[in-house]
Amino acid sequence: MCFTPEQYVYPVSISHPDPEYRKRSVEFFCRHIEAAFLLECDKVLVTTGIAYLDVDETEMWKWCRESLGEICKTAEKEGIYLPMEAFTSFTTQVFNRAEHISKMIKEVGSPYFKGLADTDVMETTGKDTIHDFIRELGNNLMHVHFVDGNPGGHLVPGEGRLAMTEVLRELNSIDYKGYLGLELLDRRYVMNPEKALKDSLTWFEKHLE
Repeated sequence: MCFTPEQYVYPVSISHPDPEYRKRSVEFFCRHIEAAFLLECDKVLVTTGIAYLDVDETEMWKWCRESLGEICKTAEKEGIYLPMEAFTSFTTQVFNRAEHISKMIKEVGSPYFKGLADTDVMETTGKDTIHDFIRELGNNLMHVHFVDGNPGGHLVPGEGRLAMTEVLRELNSIDYKGYLGLELLDRRYVMNPEKALKDSLTWFEKHLE
């Protein structure tokens, strides 16, 4: 339901200081938007990429906004929505809060540019809650990575110490109609991913109304 091209490990960053690097990163996202269209998937996740700590934040924000504007042109042409995720404060000092997503949505000004909330990322950063994301993004909250953590880990719901039932209540309170994506990243799931999915389903069957 939400195509997520690699944008963290490989050299992909739409806020990189080098213009050629940014250009290739924009082209990378545009190619994946076209792939999502062929796969009949209407959402592609986007991020800023990893930030350089010694680069001016205002400049980095500008590069990111300009890159997103270019990516949105392809998204609008293909009819693909772009939910954007904030990274942790250990990854970028420029784009790690709900208010940053909200501000960028206003500045980019595309109806296809939306927001994403990741429960483990927000807990790891320690500055926002799901309530803050709901308040800041409103109807622009299009997708949620619903994962547990300690924080950190991106675990099956119920296997960490995050308040997953409280997050679910908050989303139900606004009649959230989007998807809850399982972004299970811990190494413990590598050899038996099917069990991780089944355990997640068991949690949802117990807690969903």
